[in-house]
Amino acid sequence: MNPDGSNIRLLSGRAFYDTARARDHFSADLRFRAFVQESLRARGIAVPEIYYEDYLYGAVQSLASFDRCIAYDPVWSPTMDRVAFVSNTTGNDDIWIVNRDGSGLKQLTRDSNYDKSPSWSPDGQRIAFTTRTGQDGVWLTPRDGRFRHLISEYSAALAWAPDGQHLLLAELGLPGPNYNGDPVRIPD
Repeated sequence: MNPDGSNIRLLSGRAFYDTARARDHFSADLRFRAFVQESLRARGIAVPEIYYEDYLYGAVQSLASFDRCIAYDPVWSPTMDRVAFVSNTTGNDDIWIVNRDGSGLKQLTRDSNYDKSPSWSPDGQRIAFTTRTGQDGVWLTPRDGRFRHLISEYSAALAWAPDGQHLLLAELGLPGPNYNGDPVRIPD
């Protein structure tokens, strides 16, 4: 699918999507890998949080954690030391970003929808994600999260193609009954 929601094509199998999605967990230079690991909290409760591994030094570092809330689905920006991920710290799943050193934690989406599957564009300027409740579909936002565009009402897991001109979708759902194919701009 093109980033404007046009040109949806069916690929056979999930191989292209799975390869692109696996790539999203690594920094552009392949030195760092973001991943989820459970950490023990108060009263022995295990809570998923975001970590990264530095392959050069063999070190593992916590990147983002929230007291009793979960953080998951980390994806590395291809152009900077920044990771996008999902957390339910506000009561529902929203997209967040954080710098590799743990600074600059910022919530990008703020709504009652459950936002999932963030994926950075190859130029690092946009993040695509899906929403599974409310207005289902595939959305794009600039990396600062100042607004969102609905580009498709197909509900799918997604990843960017390396050329930046296409999004790879998996598990396509049917579009909503009121969708006319036009991108919808929604201010945050």
